[in-house]
Amino acid sequence: MVMYIKNMSSAYFANEDITRAQLPKRNHFDMIKNDKDALFVFIGYDSFNDVFVTWPPEDVKPRINTKANVSFYSRREIQEKARATSGIVVGYLKDGSKFMAGALSALPEYLSNIDYYFPSQDEIKDDLDLFCSKVAQKYKDSYSMLDAVEEVLNRFPDYSPSEIAEIIERHLADTPFWRR
Repeated sequence: MVMYIKNMSSAYFANEDITRAQLPKRNHFDMIKNDKDALFVFIGYDSFNDVFVTWPPEDVKPRINTKANVSFYSRREIQEKARATSGIVVGYLKDGSKFMAGALSALPEYLSNIDYYFPSQDEIKDDLDLFCSKVAQKYKDSYSMLDAVEEVLNRFPDYSPSEIAEIIERHLADTPFWRR
């Protein structure tokens, strides 16, 4: 694991809730970017709230050295919540991008369990498929696609209802009289 830490600062947007950490272009990052097995963890440090902010390594690594400075955004509100709870808080930007903020005391927990906090897309798809299978079985007798989709969306909010409905229908293909 390679970890790089930068201070969080204002993103200088009209919305003052948005903060950022900038990952600079560095020659030695090329080696990390080109090593498919290297885990690169980018951490932003908010000195005012004394919390860390981090983003999915799977999203950070491809952006290494693509510009002089690559910005990763956060929300001050989430950073403050992490301070208040002394734990790790998940946050989302308007575009759906996920980030996490945590009290410094939670940093060892995060680093030991990065895959739990930011599972790879392959792991998420496997988990989604398994969860949809279980939900489909739960609702197969009630014929309530809406309830089934809603339950899955509560756990996997990054997917659209139509994507989830397709997966559930696939699991119910052999169920007679299944309908939306």
